[in-house]
Amino acid sequence: MLGTDMIKTDRHVTYHELRASLGISIGQIQSILRKYLSMEKLCSRWIPHNLNDASNNRPHHLEQCHAYQIQRRGVKFGVGLVTSDEISIYYYDPKTKLIDQMGISR
Repeated sequence: MLGTDMIKTDRHVTYHELRASLGISIGQIQSILRKYLSMEKLCSRWIPHNLNDASNNRPHHLEQCHAYQIQRRGVKFGVGLVTSDEISIYYYDPKTKLIDQMGISR
């Protein structure tokens, strides 16, 4: 199977899986994906640090994530949800002892 077919089939394929299938180095895989196929492995979504007036009016990614957590888990608004100006935001559900963390790189 070609690398592009593997990527189209499974968007979460790793460099190591591509290396095992194609038999070439990870550096060559990165070069081919970036230079010739214009693809990048995105691990997180970038959020602007300094917002201007136009971007202040748009919905923010973190607000959407919080709303999604509230809808998905059935959490009452404001219960168990703490926001701050920190690098990571944690959500703790005491019933399941599950912790979700969304890390934001600066």
